[in-house]
Amino acid sequence: MWQAPNHRTRAAGKKRSDSLANALHIKRVHAELRVVGDKSSEPKITMVRVILNDLSLQGVNLFSTEPHIAGAEVAITMEDPMQIYLRGRIVACQEYAIDSHIMSVNNFSYRLSVKFVFETEREQKAVQDFVDFIAMKVTNTQKAA
Repeated sequence: MWQAPNHRTRAAGKKRSDSLANALHIKRVHAELRVVGDKSSEPKITMVRVILNDLSLQGVNLFSTEPHIAGAEVAITMEDPMQIYLRGRIVACQEYAIDSHIMSVNNFSYRLSVKFVFETEREQKAVQDFVDFIAMKVTNTQKAA
């Protein structure tokens, strides 16, 4: 059957716009990680990088400039995209991408996994609201693209 050449072009353009609509937009923010479980010494404060796509109600994976001990209780404070205070426990710390080609002032060469610890239902609700807010922003960004 005969087809006009522009039909194939339009179909290819439609596929490309569909794939852009489903693209994953990754947002990273800086945060402050404070080790709070060790009462014998001054709290250790480290700047960390949080990938918001890795944030869930159960916990978060983040990147640190320094190694941390698994089992340590921590507090994470983020200011962007909105202020939130999270408490948790480090479940894993692993050296990550030493030979990275990414140029950065800070070398975030350790990946930490933090599991959240909630003392009240209000804290859990605040984290759920934050996760929903991030998911909504990602969805709106995808629709705009």
